[in-house]
Amino acid sequence: MAASRQGHGYAQHITLLGAYERNHEQLRRILPKGRSNFDALSERDLAVAASHVNSYPRASLFGRCPIDLAELLLPDGFLDLIGVEKLPIEEVVLRPSLLAHAVEQ
Repeated sequence: MAASRQGHGYAQHITLLGAYERNHEQLRRILPKGRSNFDALSERDLAVAASHVNSYPRASLFGRCPIDLAELLLPDGFLDLIGVEKLPIEEVVLRPSLLAHAVEQ
């Protein structure tokens, strides 16, 4: 019994790693490695980046956005509290121009 629980946990862990890696890749589209000045980012900048990355639909969520899941699981008002909001797909920007002040051109 313990082995099956361990295996199941491992599978969930691997699945989550894929989701985290996808978010990391999308953040790096906004803040490219070696060209980004993280000291120039404010809390608001981070909320903007999180809003854009988490408003992008995922096939793994059947075309839904991570923010849709967060709205279901997190306490009411939490996303507002941290400044993260769902954006229409046509407004999602996953390019350095989103936070140009923190990215060397």
